[in-house]
Amino acid sequence: MPDQLVENLSGIVLNQNVTPAASNDYVDLTSSNTFYQEFYLPQNYARGTDADLTIPPLTGFQILAKVRDGYAEATSVYFEVQYKKFGLSWVKLDSGYSLGADTSGDKVWLDLLLDSPLAITNDMLGNRFRIKLVVSMQPFDQPFNVVTQYENGYAFIEDTQYKVSLAPGVRVPVNANGYLGLLYQDPESLTVYYSRMQDPIGFWYTVPNPLAGTFASARTSNGVTPLQDGGVDASFVFRVLALTADDGVDFLGNSYRSAVVANTVDNTSTVSGDIEDAIWMSKPNPSKFAVENLYFDVRKEKNPTYTNVRTGVTQTEASVNLILNPTFEVDLTGWPTPNTIIPSTWAREAANPALGTYSLHVVTSIPNNANWTTFSPPILALASQTTVVAGQSYTFSTSVYQASPPATGTFQMDINWYNSAAGLISTSTTTIAAASGRRLLSFTATAPTNAVGATVTFWMKSTSGVANFDCYFDAWSFVKGDGTKAYFDGSLADGFNYKYDWSGTAHNSTSIRTRNNTDKDTRWVNLIPYPSFELGDPPTGWTGNGSTLSYVSGDPNAFGSRSMRLTATTTAIHYAYTTNRIRVLAGNTYTMLARFLGRGGSRTYYPRIDWYDVYGLFISSSNGSAASTVTDMRLTATAPAQAHTASIMLWSSGTGAVGDYADVDGMAFLEGSYTGSYFDGSFEGANWIGTPDSSESILEIGTTSAGLDDVAAVIDSVLVDPVTPGVFFHIYYTNDTNDPFIAPSSEAEWDNLLWTKVPGTFQANKREYHALPAPITAKFIKIEFSHLQAKSYSPGDFAKPVSYKKHPKWVLDYFAARLNARNALEAKLMHQRVGVVFDGYDLAYNYYLDDLNQEPDQPVEEAGKINVLDEYLNTEDTFIDEVDPVTANKIKLAFEPYKTSLAQWNTNNLLGQVVSITTPITGVGSEVPLEVNRVNDSDLLSLRNSDVAYENDFPAMFFFVTCRHKYREVKANFTHDRAYFVGIRQISFSRENYATQYDANQYIEPAGDLLNIERNDFVTSGGIMSAS
Repeated sequence: MPDQLVENLSGIVLNQNVTPAASNDYVDLTSSNTFYQEFYLPQNYARGTDADLTIPPLTGFQILAKVRDGYAEATSVYFEVQYKKFGLSWVKLDSGYSLGADTSGDKVWLDLLLDSPLAITNDMLGNRFRIKLVVSMQPFDQPFNVVTQYENGYAFIEDTQYKVSLAPGVRVPVNANGYLGLLYQDPESLTVYYSRMQDPIGFWYTVPNPLAGTFASARTSNGVTPLQDGGVDASFVFRVLALTADDGVDFLGNSYRSAVVANTVDNTSTVSGDIEDAIWMSKPNPSKFAVENLYFDVRKEKNPTYTNVRTGVTQTEASVNLILNPTFEVDLTGWPTPNTIIPSTWAREAANPALGTYSLHVVTSIPNNANWTTFSPPILALASQTTVVAGQSYTFSTSVYQASPPATGTFQMDINWYNSAAGLISTSTTTIAAASGRRLLSFTATAPTNAVGATVTFWMKSTSGVANFDCYFDAWSFVKGDGTKAYFDGSLADGFNYKYDWSGTAHNSTSIRTRNNTDKDTRWVNLIPYPSFELGDPPTGWTGNGSTLSYVSGDPNAFGSRSMRLTATTTAIHYAYTTNRIRVLAGNTYTMLARFLGRGGSRTYYPRIDWYDVYGLFISSSNGSAASTVTDMRLTATAPAQAHTASIMLWSSGTGAVGDYADVDGMAFLEGSYTGSYFDGSFEGANWIGTPDSSESILEIGTTSAGLDDVAAVIDSVLVDPVTPGVFFHIYYTNDTNDPFIAPSSEAEWDNLLWTKVPGTFQANKREYHALPAPITAKFIKIEFSHLQAKSYSPGDFAKPVSYKKHPKWVLDYFAARLNARNALEAKLMHQRVGVVFDGYDLAYNYYLDDLNQEPDQPVEEAGKINVLDEYLNTEDTFIDEVDPVTANKIKLAFEPYKTSLAQWNTNNLLGQVVSITTPITGVGSEVPLEVNRVNDSDLLSLRNSDVAYENDFPAMFFFVTCRHKYREVKANFTHDRAYFVGIRQISFSRENYATQYDANQYIEPAGDLLNIERNDFVTSGGIMSAS
């Protein structure tokens, strides 16, 4: 079902609503069940400026339909969002169902909303999209509004029980007996109704096609043939929706456009051990004055994780090879002598290496299938640190060379998983047959539950016995994720994309690979859709000229498991090229990469780019340097004038014999002068645009530091979904941080940041978005809950006092003063006051006695209060020692509006101190405050104009000045079998308004008060602009 962002903040970005010309201009859905509508996103789709740019995600569509009377709420359409880049096939991005129509009728807009926003990247702009529309073609006599039994989360539909969660007034889809249906619970009677989804009668279209200038149109079931009326192309009447909220012209005449940027924060753990909770619930608190806090780091991720869509493995930008001595370049340290059958040769030799100079040469004889040679590569010791994470995938691999493999020879690779007590949990294993030549042996498995460490074991076996099992091993690896794409150890030279290090002694410690470029905004696109020849035989997406194309597996220098071989069928020049040409822009620079793996014969080979114009006519070619041995080829060239497409080639440089061949892998073609190494969508930091191994791929260059970018987020609304409705909360934010890459790790560290309060008091009554008075720019956010919900709670007979936090005394003093001022004003405005009024003395009295583990049930009469409070109030407040001088000055200034009415308070406490900074003025019968140490502070200006929320006779208190938060920590007993809680299902932060951040500077704020300019809360009255 669509989330709240999609439902509430979608806006129209493309509105093709030309009225159909005739009453029968709609497609009849009884004759065909599939249609398409193509479109391009508007040229100005991106929001903001270069410095503050965003591309709104798509949220869905609307299509004008003809809906059968009485069946609106059960009308449904399946839809897909598809995308096509020039020269490539259509790719499905997302899908969904419409869940009913708002009404029946001749022309009704159906909402086709996605479950969650669909991200649109910059390189997708300017390319074609389409909506695929599918209906069921079921007859209109399906079950409709059938009363259905619903108990304990189960619905009983056509004699079958289905688990489903219902909410009154909300349509919920359900797949029952192979049919898509809807369940609906009436909000008044709570009766549950089931309806099987019904098709609309038809989709309205208009002719001629108003989108003809963009070559987009409606198309029939094959997705190619245009939908026509009288031989003229048509377009459906439709709208495209995105997360844009709204746009228009404000009252000052300024145009604005909005976008929504949602930042969901996940740093609040709701996991306890192996139990995942659906909510966050505070500890029980013994006092109604207790506060609870949640803290959020809303900065952007610096080291995000990426999912390798070929393997499903989630990887981070830093990888570790856990094999300690993987390439034998120095010695055989750590490699134990094999057991069971000891090999006749076990030696480090300068022969047949995959990398460097040396390999491990092993020759053994296996008499029968009951014997074997086995050895364990050295790996980071289990006892030294946790080496694996349960639920993550790991790859064990090595490169092997065999000149004459035995027919019955096999290899077995084991990964042994251990728990924290060094006990063996299980072993993951695979068997691979021996084969000639250089091969990559690789095995990926998932660490089981409770696994914290692993060892690896390698076996040389035979199904029936072998006399001479001769192998050269090199480049051993055990890594998290997919380790087959690019072997690494600490001896490799640093490149543009990665840097390589040993964690300790070279060739006797683990190896670390990290990102090596600090430009976080760099994005590269490999425009070749079949770059590493993983699919098809011959390889898909490539064509040979004078060549037969085939794939080769096992080359250790290849990317992935396969490379391409082009074998000459002629003595003349032969070559291979991309089957589909790639769209280019004349005058732009492009870089071609290819890894040449070797040859058979005497020819050399070089990279080549052929340029073509818009008519497909050849313009010219750009050629790189020729190679005959393993080489990373690179060719950088500028597309000539009139260039429209390019063909990427590997070309032979001379004549030779039939049967000559060349092996190649890792083909890339990128716009710009790219100096990095090869990548495709299965590499760390990269993603496929579409289907793995058959689409372009994107690499986003990251940073080497772990943690987060020290970049603040802009937020203007907060979603709060409470478990305990009615609690108040205040929002604070800060950009204060000691370490730009590490968030605070304790409550004390969080509270010690310099917090600024967002104006206003919020109350969490239900799941809803709370709009902030003005956008904030923040790295960290704190939400402080007060007026916690009281619940029955029995601590037992042996309960001890429990610690909790409440606001410090100087915060109490301020709100006591405000409370007295409010009561005094009410007394003047009311002819009669009835009952005992809870005033500032009551507040202080309860607050004080709360420290003594007492809790009065009712306010106490004024008589005797001062005596009770003498010890508490006459003790000089310690806030001066707890806050810095600037904060202390702000606190004093906050009391100025109330100080002439508080003379009866003792001057040893803060309420009395504020009186002492006033000076009588001659001829004036009351004390008037001096303007001493006056500061123009925005949080004080906001404070003076703000209302204080009251409930249960006491105010929702907060830190009313920008300061570091230091709470009063108190111990108290539970009384009356009651405790105070706050529970939250979800909190997220979003940015809804993405308009420019300022208007024309023609407004002058009177009185030197900048608050209204900051908040931008302008209103008009009688044509005169003012501020509220």
